This record gives sequence, structure tokens and C-alpha cells, in this order.
Amino acid sequence: MTNEGTPVTGVEVKSLLLKAVGGVYISRGFNEILTDYYEKYLITEKELEIKEGDTIILTIPIDETKQYINYAVGGEDLEIGAEWEDSTYFSYKFYIGGYMVCFNRREKETTLTWAQFQELIDSRDDAIFEVKSKKTCAFYVAVDNCTIDVNNREIEINSNQVNVIIDRDIIGTIYNDSSSATGICYRLRFNNGMSEIVISIETGQRVAIF
Repeated sequence: MTNEGTPVTGVEVKSLLLKAVGGVYISRGFNEILTDYYEKYLITEKELEIKEGDTIILTIPIDETKQYINYAVGGEDLEIGAEWEDSTYFSYKFYIGGYMVCFNRREKETTLTWAQFQELIDSRDDAIFEVKSKKTCAFYVAVDNCTIDVNNREIEINSNQVNVIIDRDIIGTIYNDSSSATGICYRLRFNNGMSEIVISIETGQRVAIF
């Protein structure tokens, strides 16, 4: 078995992808917020290939001779001045051809810890999210093109028109619904009777638009 903290060749990356469980998550750029989830994909002789029906919507070339760092294991690269922490959610995170490709080797629970949610969604200045309450209620949220910042105590949702702060204490459970929604999707269930809130990626912000 490949040591998770050891750089691996492209051949090994392809082998690991073939054994991945629970689909792949993708972002454009190094350690950016994940924008795409794909349950099904193909590993060809030269690339990671994703289709929608019969149409190829994304290809990521994998150089079999190149060494790839697993960014799911904390470390630093002095040459580029980058430092990163252990992933709370993924077994493997490889930066391939301008994309971060993330996946697991074991099935994950559909519920997320606060730390996992923070890693997956803390968007800093990227206004890429759509946030919407599932039902109309006294506290109803419907926000497009917003940022989401998560600290140890609260979630802050910001757009040009809206600023919403949700205290951690009223959140009962956080779900990762990406596999059932066939795209990045998280859901907040509250312990005070409020309607659940669904968080997804704006269509135009995804790596592959179809």
C-alpha cells in the first residue's frame, strides 16, 4: 500500500483513483474551494476523464512519470512557499494539470464534523455559493453568489445584499449530500425547528459546465 505522505508517480495516482470510494471532488487551482463532484469517471491511458451521458465534459491529463504530492497529508514546499495542513476529510489530494483532485479510499459518513465542513466550504473571498432554505419560514434564506466564512463559533454568509450569521450552537447536524445530489451540496439541520438550509455551488462557478 502506498504511504499517504509519500509523493507518488502518475501510474500510482491512476491506480489509487481506480480504487477510490465515494467519487472525486475537484477544484480549479491549488487548494481552492471544491466546486465539482463526480460519482463516476474513467481513468484512461493518459488522463482522468469525466462524461455527462456521451459527452466528455472534463479531461485532466496524468503524466505517468511525474511525481505528485499528496496534499491530504500536512507539509510544506519551500520552493513555492506553500504550507498545508492534514485534510480532515480526504485520504488523497493531488494537484494535477491545474486542478486539485480529491478522493477517499474508504466510504465516508454522510454527516460532517465542524472541522470537515470548515475545510470543505470556507470560501474566503470566493462568491461561488448558492444558499437556500428548504421551506418558507420565519427565518428564510435565499442568497446567490455569496461567500461563506466558517470559524470555530459561527457561519457567516455574505453577498452584496445579504449578511447572515448562524451560530454553531443552533446547528444540530451537517450533511454532505453531494453523492445524492450529483454535485457539491451540503445541508444544515437545526436543533431549534428552523427549516434546513441547503448550500450548493453556483452553476457558472463549476469547473465543468454542461
